[in-house]
Amino acid sequence: MRRSAFLLTIAALLIVGCGGHPMFSIGASDSTQQQLSATLAKQAPAAAAVKPVVVVAVAGAKPAIVAFDLDGKRERWRVSGAVTSRFVVAGSVVAYVGDGKVTARSLDTGKVLWSEPMVGTLVGLAGDAERVYWVSKNDEVHTLMAASSATGATQWSRETPSRLGAPASRGGQVFVPLMDQWLVLIDGATGKRLGRVRSIEHRISFVHADETGVTFGSESGVFALDDLAAEAKVNGSSFASAKLSSAFAKSQYGFDGYDTLQAGYS
Repeated sequence: MRRSAFLLTIAALLIVGCGGHPMFSIGASDSTQQQLSATLAKQAPAAAAVKPVVVVAVAGAKPAIVAFDLDGKRERWRVSGAVTSRFVVAGSVVAYVGDGKVTARSLDTGKVLWSEPMVGTLVGLAGDAERVYWVSKNDEVHTLMAASSATGATQWSRETPSRLGAPASRGGQVFVPLMDQWLVLIDGATGKRLGRVRSIEHRISFVHADETGVTFGSESGVFALDDLAAEAKVNGSSFASAKLSSAFAKSQYGFDGYDTLQAGYS
């Protein structure tokens, strides 16, 4: 009896350990269709529309960051600074990585609101009305961080030796590709795992979120994250792929979220 209990304990530890934090444990359960539907229904309503602003990085001898007001058809602000990531809008701030730091500036004025060291290599950045999220890789450890968009204070972090892709966020939830096979759904406020989608037929190399919804997939096609995505099979899910001749074009539905070299592409 003692031997059996001991072996069961070791097995349990191995299951949890292979995924680091339990959130990313390979042995965790995948969501059923009912569970996924309930999780997606908890997404917060879309934020109120704001005046359209485009923020761009200007390269050259004197790199700069420029915000352009589309309604007013004018430059809103311009500041000096290097950028090595995509920009993400998180509420009233715009966040990015540059000079080895995660920095947030006021979307209205361009003033720096906070700056935190970027530990390791950036994998991807995302944001919502309350928080900025980023995945980084330091040696073989991947870390998912959540920081207040207003102050930069760390709200939670999760580490794992398992491979994580660039995150996306929508409605207070965070979505992170895991080991090419899973998409993990996380509560942005608490860092608690809400569910997980497993793809059997295609790898999951990216996830994208906007006001219309969440999509994920790979070079093979794209799935909509909806009630039908629990098993992420081509038949029975909201799946689409372009039928193009390989002799003339190559389909691309999103950047490879695991490739750190693409973290700065827009």
